[in-house]
Amino acid sequence: MTNSELSKRNQEFIFHLTKLLKNSKSFDDEKTDSTLSTVKQKLLEGQKTGRTARQIFGTPTEYFQDLIDPKGAALRRKRLASKIHTPAKNNKQTQSARQPRFTQNLFQFSFWTEFVDTAWTLLTMFAVLYAITGLIPTKTRQDIGLLTLVFFSLITGAAYVLILRVLTPDPTKDQKRPLIQRIGLTVSGILAWFVVFSVVSFAVPRWLNPSLNANWLILIAIAAGGSYYFWRKNSSLPRGFLVIGGLATNASLQYRQKHPKIKRGGRK
Repeated sequence: MTNSELSKRNQEFIFHLTKLLKNSKSFDDEKTDSTLSTVKQKLLEGQKTGRTARQIFGTPTEYFQDLIDPKGAALRRKRLASKIHTPAKNNKQTQSARQPRFTQNLFQFSFWTEFVDTAWTLLTMFAVLYAITGLIPTKTRQDIGLLTLVFFSLITGAAYVLILRVLTPDPTKDQKRPLIQRIGLTVSGILAWFVVFSVVSFAVPRWLNPSLNANWLILIAIAAGGSYYFWRKNSSLPRGFLVIGGLATNASLQYRQKHPKIKRGGRK
């Protein structure tokens, strides 16, 4: 069975599960292939009845934990079943107090997926903010250029994602990046952002970077926001505004749970 027979979201599920299985010492190639074949078959059967991967298996991380810890999986399902039968008010309070809105972490998605999502969000947000300021009459107001707006969103999104991926520990790895490396990469990212933004702002000819008034900025915000909405409906990323922050938080929490004895310096 090929992945092309599966829906886009089911293909994303297989992609992330494959990555988890191949990084696990508990699964050799033969066991990985057998597991994936079974999962694909169940996903294909679920597609015919409209069931999603989450409804069948949960998230890739949750199903992976079920595979490596069957006894723990049974206990988790038992606890989940008991929560379902508790009063709605108490269950809602418990869920909001103890469980995150989603379980995926920063490193379950590619840099490019997170970059596109973040930059697209920032483009919409910056267009709205500059449109609002453009409607306020001032003597010193300077309109933002088209290329400046686009590149500002792109480089800010790239820098934000890069810095978070540098500073956030990966739960699948035993050690954090060395502190010096984290500081160096973070400073390099900030400097690169400043240089690129300065070049775009001051070195690009005016005819290549036409100024945008409030009306154009509103149109750009509507177009960017509308297209972003339809893209996110088919995206594997969890719902949320600048969701990368929540993904980074989950990665840190999962790392501390997996390596409770590793100190901040990265040594046991």
